[in-house]
Amino acid sequence: MAKNEYFILGCGAFGGLVADLLNNSGANVVVIDKDPKIIEQANKKYSYAICADTTNIDTLKDLGVHKATCVILGFSDVENSITTVANLIELGAQGVLIARAINKLHARVLKTLGIEHVVLPIQESASRVALQALYNFDESVYSLTHGLSWTKVTVGNEKCTKEPIKNLNTRQKLKVNIMYALHNGKLQFPIDPNTTLSIGDTIAIMCPDQHLNDAIHYFAGFDPRRKYKTK
Repeated sequence: MAKNEYFILGCGAFGGLVADLLNNSGANVVVIDKDPKIIEQANKKYSYAICADTTNIDTLKDLGVHKATCVILGFSDVENSITTVANLIELGAQGVLIARAINKLHARVLKTLGIEHVVLPIQESASRVALQALYNFDESVYSLTHGLSWTKVTVGNEKCTKEPIKNLNTRQKLKVNIMYALHNGKLQFPIDPNTTLSIGDTIAIMCPDQHLNDAIHYFAGFDPRRKYKTK
């Protein structure tokens, strides 16, 4: 399962429509979604329908998704979208990658990660404005989708530099995903969990809004709400 097949990752309204169009054109369509109900319906229509979590890199590898002619990411969940893209890039995806973006920033992140074909069916909402109002963050913090944001942080807390990233346990403690790092002047993507950050490194982090203050405080060594609070 791979060549001459079109993989649809995330078969909601958008992914399902694309899958139908491809299927009606005679293409071999493989649908992957983690919702069993969606897969139950998809099994009646497409060549293959698989219930699986695409944020698991081993799952993508075992299914041969990285070898497909074309992979279309139809996720409405930004974190799933970005994590899956990172997995595909790490696996050395050989075919065309097309990804749905839910707002302009999501589109920029996808393009930064190397996705040339980004579809933006809707425009950025007022969530960024609400985020600034709620948390008093500056313009460097952007809303990716409701409840999830992305920002760059310059490492200034020595506590972050004493052991490898994998031992910091920030994903469990703060729900933070480190997307990439400019470590000692070199871009590191995907992140090597064995890397030990240095003071002055720039990292891109993604986390739920309610954890932003703690996340920035942890890596930068200051409280962003105090630094950027409107006078």
